[in-house]
Amino acid sequence: MKNLSVVDFLSRHENYVYNLEEHIKSIEFIAVANNRFLNFCASSFKDIKNPWEDHFETIKRLFSKIPAYRIHDFTKKVNSNTLSTTTKEQLKLNTDSYTNPLECSDYQWLRPTSGTTGVPFNSLYSGEFHFYYKYYSVARAAFFGGKLDEDLLNSDVFCVSITSDRTLKPLVWDIPNNYFGLVVRPVLDTRQQSAIDELIELLTIYNPSVIALMPRSLEYILNHNSSALKQAFSNVKMIVSSASDLEVETQASAYEVLHTEVFNCYGLSEIGVVATECKMHDGLHIFEHDALVEVQTDNGSIKLTGKGQIIATSLINGAMPLLRYETGDYGEIIKEPCVCGLPGRRIKNLSGRLIKNLKLPNNTELSPTYFKKLQKIFPIKEFRLTQTRADTLLVEIEYLNESSSLDCPPKRIRDYFRRELNDLLKIDLQTVQFDYSLKFQRYRSYI
Repeated sequence: MKNLSVVDFLSRHENYVYNLEEHIKSIEFIAVANNRFLNFCASSFKDIKNPWEDHFETIKRLFSKIPAYRIHDFTKKVNSNTLSTTTKEQLKLNTDSYTNPLECSDYQWLRPTSGTTGVPFNSLYSGEFHFYYKYYSVARAAFFGGKLDEDLLNSDVFCVSITSDRTLKPLVWDIPNNYFGLVVRPVLDTRQQSAIDELIELLTIYNPSVIALMPRSLEYILNHNSSALKQAFSNVKMIVSSASDLEVETQASAYEVLHTEVFNCYGLSEIGVVATECKMHDGLHIFEHDALVEVQTDNGSIKLTGKGQIIATSLINGAMPLLRYETGDYGEIIKEPCVCGLPGRRIKNLSGRLIKNLKLPNNTELSPTYFKKLQKIFPIKEFRLTQTRADTLLVEIEYLNESSSLDCPPKRIRDYFRRELNDLLKIDLQTVQFDYSLKFQRYRSYI
């Protein structure tokens, strides 16, 4: 039974913000969003043989209104072979042409992209999509993870959604239909020594059912392991990780230390959440009724299964639906049935942003992931590799602590790269402090 109200929470935590105006607007959309979620749960047991045929009416309704897609004839069955992709560059250069001019601007929400692959830009959400995304993203992950039960829904605090973005304010919100308890979004400022203690206190007081965070925040928490931390997580039924790559080692470590399952979730700001793990943790089940997900193979063909770049089509967002959007993420889509019993396709071997090989002057290439074990060799907390020019590799490192640079001078790390690369690239090594509030891309190339 849920007993904690927003008023009760705010009376104890005056630094938290509650968006009353947004809550009032959500009342108009909550019934539609809730029905969509219930249909999502029911339809997840139904297999979709041909997504383009099954979703034809939805595609016609959404994309026939978008100026950029009027070159296509949506009055008849879509021939998917004739549909080209939508790129980030196209979207940034001519955003207006990808928006629905018939959508009421009073009920639209702007959501900035992460900026991982360039300058951030705003995605536009319809009211229905915004509240479905906000209220039911974690619930969808809980459903596929087999955790969506009465105990989870009836806890006073349904989810603690941790952000490390220091530009944001801590928030609390409730769902108008009282389907589940409060959602609390604390800001985890990793620069402050008190950050982990404050988080432990929050979890201990409210015993949330779900923790949602980015992998980097999870790694930070695991690095502060203590008996108090374990106790704080003792009632947490699941951890949902999203927004960047979740290492298998981090997932396993979380279960070992916190005795809590971590479920990897995949989505992007422009489309929303499109896949999540089930209890078997053997690939991410695609939300077949929320998005049409495909893969672009190395030869440029787009298929429902295979290896290559993940391509996603919006099926919900009426304000800015995107047709065959190039996500910049790489993975494999398979059709083989999952042991969990749920039908549909899965994404496996998701490796995040497409990683460009290092181009070496002798006309050979080397994957930058060759250096992925750098933290096990040297006392560094994090690193980033960027090929800035044809002959130069920028190596940014953050030491574990101040004494680490004395025990292991930068020259030693620079010499290591020179040896491994046979002096084929100039090594520009810089000592930095990364901003952990931002989404992170470890391997980059500007050539």
